[in-house]
Amino acid sequence: MSILGYELIGETATLVKAKNKLQVGMTGIVVDETKHTILLEVDGKKKRVIKKDITLHIGKYIIDGKLLVGRSEERIKVNK
Repeated sequence: MSILGYELIGETATLVKAKNKLQVGMTGIVVDETKHTILLEVDGKKKRVIKKDITLHIGKYIIDGKLLVGRSEERIKVNK
């Protein structure tokens, strides 16, 4: 099973690429996920990022955010 088959909430994520260059290098805990966004808690503040505009580093994986677009429960079902 790939990382796409797992829940991301609670994982530490770092943005390695982003359309908004100010977001590159941002590291935080994934606290929520919607169809098109991920909510990270960074230094006690919540930051929402658009999935299709980012590339994440989670654990040993580099994930293109475009692969995460969609509801997490549907993505987990498909990738199990």
